[in-house]
Amino acid sequence: MRINKNILTTNEENDIKYRGPFSYRHLRIFAWVGLALGQVAIILSFALRILGEGYPDAHAMTIVANILNSFSIISAPLFLIANFSLILKRRQNFFRFIIFYACAFLAVYGIFLFFYFHYFYALLNIFMKDSSATVEVADVLVKALLKEHASFNIFVDLLIWTLFYFFLTYVPKKHFKGKKIHIFRSFIAFPILYELIAMFFKGVDGILFTVPTYIYPLISTKPFLLFLAFIFLCLFVKHREMIFRKNGRTMAEYSRFLNTNTASLHFSIFTSAMFLAVSITDIIFFVIIRTVPGLSESVFGQFLINIGLGQTASIFIVIPFVMLFSYNRTHKESSKMVDILIPVCGLLFIALSMIETIFQLVINLLG
Repeated sequence: MRINKNILTTNEENDIKYRGPFSYRHLRIFAWVGLALGQVAIILSFALRILGEGYPDAHAMTIVANILNSFSIISAPLFLIANFSLILKRRQNFFRFIIFYACAFLAVYGIFLFFYFHYFYALLNIFMKDSSATVEVADVLVKALLKEHASFNIFVDLLIWTLFYFFLTYVPKKHFKGKKIHIFRSFIAFPILYELIAMFFKGVDGILFTVPTYIYPLISTKPFLLFLAFIFLCLFVKHREMIFRKNGRTMAEYSRFLNTNTASLHFSIFTSAMFLAVSITDIIFFVIIRTVPGLSESVFGQFLINIGLGQTASIFIVIPFVMLFSYNRTHKESSKMVDILIPVCGLLFIALSMIETIFQLVINLLG
């Protein structure tokens, strides 16, 4: 293909001028905003289930919840692209990313267990006459609150995605030399296996058995098609690297190409095309599930719905963000603190959004 031939001769001297105005930092901000709006949508949906369809403002609340939920869809792919681009730029800093995501993953899980058992479970146990039924009741209540968002630990996905790309592209400096590199590459089976097991639990929940609520923070949060999209994105980057190697080019030359605007634009174009394909595929499968008589009520149909078919149908709305993004756009070293403040502000924004939404609901109910 033409794109494959061009990458061998592209450098800073003959590079294109276009560079997207958005950096990884901007995508993270957009993602956190989308995540916050999604939490508001969860609260509104939960309130609607309590108030019932007879509530005067139920229709308006449903429309607002659906609109906010559509914005929340951008969070996962934008987080994916932002973090993937950082890893792409800092290929030798894999361990820092892995350690950070692993610690964040365990921290979120630990915090959830603390609140679930120390507060929610303990308080519920006080009012329950039969303590043996407390776990079951707690599961029902928490899942009713979270509904389809019961798996919420996004750091599970980030850790799985990082490990997958690590085993696919990293070249060990001390071990797994020569043909032993294939042993290292085979470790890619671990993140894939974890993802498949997580999807299995998510898919069979409520069909074959009920997955305990305290297991859900260990399950990947995103639809299976989005994970497949990430795999293809990794393979796209790996394929370009192999083109350089097959043509006798060095890794230094490949790194030089990665720093060009051309490489960044290729990345954006491929990612956009991939998201469009995922969106179309998801729509087709979702229509089939909903239109084939009896399929949506069957075990197989419910399994497909549980693993997220239909949840990435509108992922095409991310394409404008991707086309305006450049992974080569960087920021000054002196502004590193901003990267730390973004998730902190994001969490605060989520908390304030949830508090304000609950406050407004209470005011309306009392009024």
